Amino acid sequence: MSGESTVATVASRPRRRKGAGDRPVSLRDVAQHCGLSVYPVSRVLSGQPGVAEETAERIREAAAELGYQSEINAAARRLASRKSGRKELNHVIGVFMPGHLGAVRFFSELFRGVSEAVSAHGFGLLVLPTYDLEAHRGVSVELPPAVLRGEVDGLIVHHALEEEWGARLRSAAGFGSYPIVYLDATRDVPGVVFDHREGGRLALGHLLEQGHRRVLYMRRSQGYHPRKARLQGFRDACKTAGVSPEECLLPVSIERDDLVEDALRKAVAEHPEATALMAINDPNALAACYAFERLGVSIPDRMSVVGWDDTEPWPDATGENRLTSVDFDQAGMGREAVGLLMEPIETPGAKPRTVDMPARLAVRQSTRRVAG
Repeated sequence: MSGESTVATVASRPRRRKGAGDRPVSLRDVAQHCGLSVYPVSRVLSGQPGVAEETAERIREAAAELGYQSEINAAARRLASRKSGRKELNHVIGVFMPGHLGAVRFFSELFRGVSEAVSAHGFGLLVLPTYDLEAHRGVSVELPPAVLRGEVDGLIVHHALEEEWGARLRSAAGFGSYPIVYLDATRDVPGVVFDHREGGRLALGHLLEQGHRRVLYMRRSQGYHPRKARLQGFRDACKTAGVSPEECLLPVSIERDDLVEDALRKAVAEHPEATALMAINDPNALAACYAFERLGVSIPDRMSVVGWDDTEPWPDATGENRLTSVDFDQAGMGREAVGLLMEPIETPGAKPRTVDMPARLAVRQSTRRVAG
């Protein structure tokens, strides 16, 4: 698809969305009319490729029908900014990402979704490097000067920074009232919510269906909300299967990634009856797979392994990924976060909200039914 189609225009005075008073038609109005998210609508109406032609045509028709005009929309944002006393837009979005984002596919996929959506809205993107969330937990880190000077129109922040930086951002003179959207958020703040509880239920539910009754699961001492939610999902799966969580779940503490093999050697010695492992994430799952191979523990014949986030493959001889993993769309999470952030930027006064990202389980060759 070339993506070169022009945006439909309306010669007459732009109509207003029914019930919207004098408010211009926004991207969100067009998206709701089409039953779509803001991201594809923004791409089509800004002339960007990447949307199926049938969908793109439906978006252009809806924009024409509702009377959407990008120039009117932008002018309305500038007028609203002046009326509210807020300075005019920088047309820049800030996103906190770890400095090693290119080396970790989870973050690189998140960043891809964010950058695509920001570009589709015609904004620039300022990447604000942050630190390893586990290694620096509780360590005070200064806010970036660009944020303190109000040089971004809004921020996308990982949920783990919420407690430490949320109040500081709100009290910063140059940023205070600007919108913030959190990635992998709780429902207490605006952001994109991944269903970790359902992911946990799917992961352990799959193993229980395969006959596993003693399951190792990796954990860290820091129990921030996603991992607590996963544990609740594990309990849900046990309840459905009529299994005691206390008897089924065997915790394996992993405080550092380079200690995975030592922890698993100890766990296998203490629990020789265990037949499956659930990892914290895919890198941990891969480390476990290679550690089990060195320990002489065959996968999946002796030990089934389930990863989390479906970002790092465990390839076979042909290059096919063998790792069963809880899967969610990181790039989609990034796109949804930008869509949420743009709502109060494009329509000042829009209420903050959350978007749910569903969990799925990608079943592959690292899990199998218990023999016998």
